[in-house]
Amino acid sequence: MMKIDGRDPEAPTESSAIHDLADQVGREMAEELWRMAARHLGIARPVRKTSDLRRIAEHLMTVTELARVASRSLKIRVITYDALTKELATCLPPAPSLTSPAGLTRSLSSDSTASNPAPG
Repeated sequence: MMKIDGRDPEAPTESSAIHDLADQVGREMAEELWRMAARHLGIARPVRKTSDLRRIAEHLMTVTELARVASRSLKIRVITYDALTKELATCLPPAPSLTSPAGLTRSLSSDSTASNPAPG
């Protein structure tokens, strides 16, 4: 992923979410709440998709006050990460395909320009 302001945003993970939840309710309770929420929502573990992380966060926000704090933070992190990755994806030009003649031609012409700069 491209860096933003010199930082490389990391994708939220199940592990980081459980860790943050554990700060509020303790490790064992966090693991159990997460397991029950995933099972209740029919989400396979380990959770990999940010949309599933968001669903679990929204569910946990309804469970207890302590879980609500960490879950709201996770939801905000997932929404922010998804928005950033979507924005970055629209800003980056597609990589030229070296298997297509046009991509190969562009690649070769940019290489020759770099190694043989125009006289100035």
